[in-house]
Amino acid sequence: MENTGTVKAQLGSIVLGGARSFVIDLHGDRLLSYQITGPVDRAPDGVSALVDNSGTLSAPGGRVYLTARAVKGAIDHVINTTGIVEARSARLVNGEIVIDGGGANAVTSSGTLDASGKGAGESGGTVKVLGELVGLMDGARIDVSRDQGGGIALVGGNYQGKGPETNATRTYVAPTATINADAVNRGKGGRVVVWSDGETAYAGRITARGGAKGGDGGFAEVSGKQNLIYGGTANLTATDGIIGTLLLDPMDINIALGGPDPAAGYSLFTDVAASGGLTANIALATIVTALNGANVTLQANNDLTINSAINASGNAGAGNLILQAGRSITVNAAVALKGDFTATANDSGAPAPEISRWGRRSPSTPPPATARSRSPRRRPAAPIRRRVR
Repeated sequence: MENTGTVKAQLGSIVLGGARSFVIDLHGDRLLSYQITGPVDRAPDGVSALVDNSGTLSAPGGRVYLTARAVKGAIDHVINTTGIVEARSARLVNGEIVIDGGGANAVTSSGTLDASGKGAGESGGTVKVLGELVGLMDGARIDVSRDQGGGIALVGGNYQGKGPETNATRTYVAPTATINADAVNRGKGGRVVVWSDGETAYAGRITARGGAKGGDGGFAEVSGKQNLIYGGTANLTATDGIIGTLLLDPMDINIALGGPDPAAGYSLFTDVAASGGLTANIALATIVTALNGANVTLQANNDLTINSAINASGNAGAGNLILQAGRSITVNAAVALKGDFTATANDSGAPAPEISRWGRRSPSTPPPATARSRSPRRRPAAPIRRRVR
């Protein structure tokens, strides 16, 4: 299925599907259901993606679905959109855009996905980009900003991979890709999740700011369950409200002088284990920048280490830094902030240590309960919290 023209459906639904067999059920009450009854098992001749949109799909106040299914390995891309997909709010009805490639092969976007609602009193809608390999390439733009509180953007899955959406194995967000979930006038910034069950490489820009006339900053989670390469930004500030929270929560975290570049030769099709191991090495400069635009929570289901000094005392913003680990936290350098500093080892809120699906076994005996203690414990200690003002 290829679209190079313009398709419009005011307060209606648009579906582009790529599959061997496909059923659509249209109802008179604006509800639409669809079911793929047979995935493609062989790539069609001369086709690079089963669904390819370089035109414009516009459903104000409605829904746009781009969906495809293929047997794994049959074709590299199941969905690719370089054009414009719009489901802006209309008559105070929120729009929704769902790009769903199922659990096999790649879904990529370098175009615009716009479910915003900037008219007076309007609220933004929802955008979901889902598949096995998910990429927001250079030039990609997701907009769920709205006049009265930001909308929802899910890329690669839902919060910590726990929602009903398909979780990606690998997710990539390029340097010039943007996700906008701002509250324009009033209300809280929106909710943005960039997730994968394997490795996420993030170099883009997220904004989920509170409304200019009042409202708290939003929430953003950027992570891979196994590993995270983080080098982008997130602005969750609030002019007249409380700053929002940025959550980074891979398996292990190490804060050091330098970290890998998410955009340096990264490929959705490269084996995860070859991308630098299973510890998320994040540059301290990246953390300092993040604290200028959000409260930052670093949550490791195993261990978290700070090996270089973090000095955010000169920031304009006063973001708090919260460290949480399922096992140990080791602080080997000074931490200077305008906001609060909290560290919790053996944290029940962090996902439990586990065996990596990529082949590294996590020890069954938890290490020290705090950064000071280095004696192993046979049983997890109660969480120990330290707050420094």
